[in-house]
Amino acid sequence: MTITVDQQVDFLWKKIGYDVAKTDVANLKSATNESIVSLPLLPGDKIWNQSDQIGNVQPSSTTGVVFVHSDANNNSLQCTQDVTATPNRTWLTGYTDWIPTVYGSTYNIKVYVDSTGSTTPQTTGIQLYASGSSTLGVSNNDEWFFDYQAGVLNFIGTNLPNGINFTGKSVFIVGARYTGTKGLNSFANSTLGNLTISGGDTITNNTGGNVGIGNITVNTTVNGTTIYSTSPGNLTLSPLNSNSSVVVNSNAALVIPVGNTAQRPVPAALGDVRYNTDLSLIEFYNGSGWITTIGQVSSYIYPNGTFDGTTTTFPLPWIDASAASILVIINGVVQQPNNAYVVVGTNITFAAPPLPTDSVELRGLASVVAVQSNLIGPVANLVISAGGFIEQQSIGTAVDTTPVIIDQFNSLQFRSAKYFLSISNTSISQYMNLELSVLQDSANAYISSYNSLFSGNAALISVSAALVGTTVEVKATGTHPGNVIKFHVLYVDL
Repeated sequence: MTITVDQQVDFLWKKIGYDVAKTDVANLKSATNESIVSLPLLPGDKIWNQSDQIGNVQPSSTTGVVFVHSDANNNSLQCTQDVTATPNRTWLTGYTDWIPTVYGSTYNIKVYVDSTGSTTPQTTGIQLYASGSSTLGVSNNDEWFFDYQAGVLNFIGTNLPNGINFTGKSVFIVGARYTGTKGLNSFANSTLGNLTISGGDTITNNTGGNVGIGNITVNTTVNGTTIYSTSPGNLTLSPLNSNSSVVVNSNAALVIPVGNTAQRPVPAALGDVRYNTDLSLIEFYNGSGWITTIGQVSSYIYPNGTFDGTTTTFPLPWIDASAASILVIINGVVQQPNNAYVVVGTNITFAAPPLPTDSVELRGLASVVAVQSNLIGPVANLVISAGGFIEQQSIGTAVDTTPVIIDQFNSLQFRSAKYFLSISNTSISQYMNLELSVLQDSANAYISSYNSLFSGNAALISVSAALVGTTVEVKATGTHPGNVIKFHVLYVDL
């Protein structure tokens, strides 16, 4: 026996009105007496996650996530008959996700009947109304109902529209559809406004798309941590308790920004951390310059002529050094820290002045932080920092008859550089000294050479400078193959 309409209505009353399952007929168990919860299914992949971008008034044309069908847009939608239903009873749009009137009364769809293929049903067709038509106040029971989720129009009354011959005609729909992204488990290429997550939930992007987020706030009692973004593009991690830490609980790795020297952020902020591909080192910004933690022991030997037997204080090749973080070796003997020497700032002071004949070597341990990353020259092994100057000694660069970059520096940090070059060519037993002055004005680089001194009949090299992006490149070209250049350079801050 067919299920009666009364039983079907009782099921819907209990399911939709009370979120419970029907277990008995209404006269034996009313909806308030049913106890088994039965919530309507709402799949996460069907949720409109950009619904906040639907305006309260239907736009006149397609914009954002709202696609508009109308004569004005030349796309009033012609429906097709549902051939499984009574002829002309049900019409299909072929689209889902029509925007309902919960977003505003202007989203009420409009229904027209016009000749099949018409492009102007709003003008040339007949409009049909949801409440049906009437003659002399008598209803013709030809009401229609539109299912916004399914995109299906059904003449739900007992009659079809009075007086309409559907031969050669079709039903047309004017309204708006949601065309944004859907789903909670995928935010590919979507933009969120303010998102608040409570209870330590997780947002995961499994599709490899782009996620644009305004402000994120995660309120959770786990470790007392709040995650929030104060401006688009930034995500700030801030413990609620100043004694708490931001913890990344993983046995893999924390990925930090990676780029070359020219790609450093401008302006940089105190504490910025990144991996510099030019230096193959991690660097951070200390408020005045980029510095890097040296991952190995570095050695520096004071050159001949440094000591006079009277002076006790000399510059260190590193900043943030301490007496305990360096080894001092004088004539092969390791000195006792804070006894034979002390370190204050960027200087070392010896208890007894080194003699002109003394050999003094410093070895910086792994914890020493060097200012080497302020420069981008590929041959640096010595750096001394003092009052806006950076001083560097090269280890030697081979230069033949093809131009070779012998040094480069960051134009965003340094205005000028002064070089003393020593060039040797053992294959022809010739040598040369040369001084250079390099200046940049953010548009061009300029170079002047002077004090050229050579042992042969002609200079061994010629030099040039160029500004490439934010990098000043100093190049040398040999007049003979087999040249080796060593230099000492002094950089001056902007």
